[in-house]
Amino acid sequence: EKSKKRGEFGEEIVERLLTLIGWDTLLKGRDFACIKPIPHAISTRGRTTHGIDFIYQYDCPLFNNNQEFVLVSSKFNDSYPSNPVSKFKLHLQDIAQALDCFKKSDIRNELKSPQKTAKYTGVIFWLDNGEQNQYDDVIDRLSDFRVDNDLEFDSVYLVDNNRADFLYDTISYVTDRFENMEVEFYIPSTGYNNTIQARRTSSPI
Repeated sequence: EKSKKRGEFGEEIVERLLTLIGWDTLLKGRDFACIKPIPHAISTRGRTTHGIDFIYQYDCPLFNNNQEFVLVSSKFNDSYPSNPVSKFKLHLQDIAQALDCFKKSDIRNELKSPQKTAKYTGVIFWLDNGEQNQYDDVIDRLSDFRVDNDLEFDSVYLVDNNRADFLYDTISYVTDRFENMEVEFYIPSTGYNNTIQARRTSSPI
């Protein structure tokens, strides 16, 4: 019961952070079929489904005609482990396998625009409650981490306490200090978005 409440509390924090960066049209708590039940098995039995906390999709302004699908996994603990490598390895494996099966899922097929190229990204929010907190920056402690050769994915990003605090503090500072001012994020020219008519240089997302 305590673990369930902790997980729900973590998901609530992550949802608030995602709303803060403009990701407010989220699909929450979705399951989809596993197409590789034996390779993705989590016990002696084959896996049947993958569960993901949040799914977000949008037209990516960094690349022409690109539809971005983002799977967000929320991990919330009372404190980070002294050595986070083995735990992060499990978190990464979980979302990488989910991304693999999501590409063939009914949810993806319902959302996919036929005119656009799909791109798939994972985001792991690994946050800690600050109890007996030894550190906030998990990423610094993963410098020696190596991805297993059998794990395939395009991109997976990790947001730890340090990164989450930065997002919250900077955006909150602007909205509190300057009334009626909308926060926008800079969109750099990538070489793949130069032909967009009236290309935007910033976005609320």
